[in-house]
Amino acid sequence: MSTPCPLILCCYATLHPKTLETVNKWAPGAEFVDTSADDYAYCRELKARWNTGQDLITIEQDIEITADVVSSFENCDQDFCVFPYWIVMGRKSGPDRRMVCIEGLGCTRFSAALQARVKIRHIFQDDYRKWEDVAHRVWATVRRYGYYMPHVHYPLVTHHHDYGVEFENLAPEETDELIKSHYGDPLSMQDRFS
Repeated sequence: MSTPCPLILCCYATLHPKTLETVNKWAPGAEFVDTSADDYAYCRELKARWNTGQDLITIEQDIEITADVVSSFENCDQDFCVFPYWIVMGRKSGPDRRMVCIEGLGCTRFSAALQARVKIRHIFQDDYRKWEDVAHRVWATVRRYGYYMPHVHYPLVTHHHDYGVEFENLAPEETDELIKSHYGDPLSMQDRFS
């Protein structure tokens, strides 16, 4: 089980009103941190909060959470968890480019145990990364430590990035199928990343 009081971090350059509303409502005590000053601020803020002895929950600037997100994370015995959300891959928008994302930091939980094991210096190699590289570095590093696939919570959270396409609500079974179609079977992930 997770530690009693998770640290909830919401970094933003442009904070979506629904993110502000739902995080204030469902995650009281969350830290809102303006990272618009420079491209490396997100990395610095994540590094400053890694391995504090608390679970770390990240909620990004355009994610709308539900009432169950924080309690679902708090009651989960897994070390690495996500609530998935819709994104569009690549620079061109269109329905055929849609996918359910589980590899971002949009709504993610890292247990205190995972953070103690995965050293921040291994994630960032003692340098700072631009905001767009942070999620990739975190994911690549946690995989090297054996966390190949996160535990996926449901339902999808709402991602308010404007891709110019509509996203539908999916049942957990439909979401699982989309995740498998993009990422592969979770049971085979260890072979892919070891």
